[in-house]
Order: sequence, then structure tokens, then C-alpha cells
Amino acid sequence: MRIVFLAPSGAMHRYNGNFGKVLHYAPLTLTTLASLIPAEIDAEVEIFDESSEKIPLNIKADLIVITCITGTAQRCYAYSDYFRSRGIKTVLGGVHPSLMPDEALKHADVVMTGFSEFTFPQMIMDFKLKQLKRLYVQGNDFSMAGKPLPRRDLLKKGYITKNTIEAVRGCSLPCTFCAYPAAFGKKRRDQNGICKTWEYRYRNIKTLCRLYEFRK
Repeated sequence: MRIVFLAPSGAMHRYNGNFGKVLHYAPLTLTTLASLIPAEIDAEVEIFDESSEKIPLNIKADLIVITCITGTAQRCYAYSDYFRSRGIKTVLGGVHPSLMPDEALKHADVVMTGFSEFTFPQMIMDFKLKQLKRLYVQGNDFSMAGKPLPRRDLLKKGYITKNTIEAVRGCSLPCTFCAYPAAFGKKRRDQNGICKTWEYRYRNIKTLCRLYEFRK
């Protein structure tokens, strides 16, 4: 099975936009979803993030998963429509599909609302069994405990750093302009695995510090 993840970008943030590489940090959405593919699935996985590279139109895949915010919704829909016209199943998720699932369903075979830590692995299994549902809904009553490490190995060049880390998810502030609480709720969740993530990404820090102390 070949699964391709896409992150379309707005013109300013695109690989050839006004923002330079120094403002591009590696996103965690697609790398986290990639890490949630069940181990029993023999999957070849690739990520195309339009902030760092062009999304090719000749992609070969069994399933294409697209993350979508309101600012990129029309572009996401265009990509999804195009790949569906080629006979490839597409999945839309993210803030905008979570808020507008009926609209998103017009442009994809599957729409996922919410964070999808639990529903995404189930969707992949359903795809393998040819039992795909049109809509997968994950509520806000979930824990981040035991969350796997993101598949940063799938990221290509073009970022100021690939070592982005999720320390906290959610926000309880009442900003009226923000879509996040409406899409995902106001509950704040601390990332219990933050220490494990730091230890994995920066496992040489203690050694470097000791060398520094020695050299002083």
C-alpha cells in the first residue's frame, strides 16, 4: 500500500513564496499521522509539504491524505478533486474540514474531524479491508499519553529545523478570531511524552555538556 501525505500552502508560505527558508519550520501534523499507521500495514509512505517543495501532479498512490486549514481550503479541494479524477482515494482533515465537514465531503472520499489520533489508524485499517466510511469523527475526550514519535525521517530539506516538538495542545483563551476552540474544544492537554521526545531528539546533549565542562 502506498500512502502519500500532502500539506498544501498559501501563496506567501509556499516554497517559492515571500517567506524564506528561515521562516519554515517542520510541521508535525503529517509526520504524526504517518507514525499512527498500524504496524501490521505494509505501507510505503511519502510526505509533500508545499512550504518546502512543489507538490507533483504525477503522484502514484493508493491513498492521499491532505491536511487543510481555511486559508488553504480551496487549494486543498483542487488537489483532492484532481487526484480523485485519477482514481486515487483522498482523505481531508484539519481545522477547516472539522468545521465544515459537509463542504469537505464534496471534494474527498473521506473526511476526518478532530485530532484523529484514534480514528486515523482505524481509517487505514478500513481502507485495507475496503470498508471505508465517508466520515470519521473523533471527540475531544482523549489522552495524549503513549503518543508515538513523529516520522521526521519522512521530511525533506527546506526547513530552518526539523526538530519541532509539541509541548502543549489546545488553548483555553477566549480569542474571538481563532477557529481552534470551535474545531477542537478549549481543553488544554500537556504532552506527557515531551521528555521522551527531547531525550530522543537531543540524546547527545548531556554528552556535549559534559565535554564542555571538561574543556572549561
